[in-house]
Amino acid sequence: MKKNETRLYLLRPIDTKVMPWKDKYDVTFGLIVRAISTADARAIASRGESGESLEDVWLDRALTSCVVLTESGPRGVVMVDFHAG
Repeated sequence: MKKNETRLYLLRPIDTKVMPWKDKYDVTFGLIVRAISTADARAIASRGESGESLEDVWLDRALTSCVVLTESGPRGVVMVDFHAG
């Protein structure tokens, strides 16, 4: 990877039964972020550039995962995230 080249990162809660968010409903349970590193991806997610206040759960490695999305893998849906409150 070239310096400052971006990748896609998938951020998700590690355990969806643990709710570290202040609100229990209408919360983001997953993000796909374009960034240059996992630290950068977590920082972007934490800022809530979608207009939502996402708090600092995305910075906490004990609560959320952050992995590179690659092109390889099985055929199918990459992400559907729905949580009605």
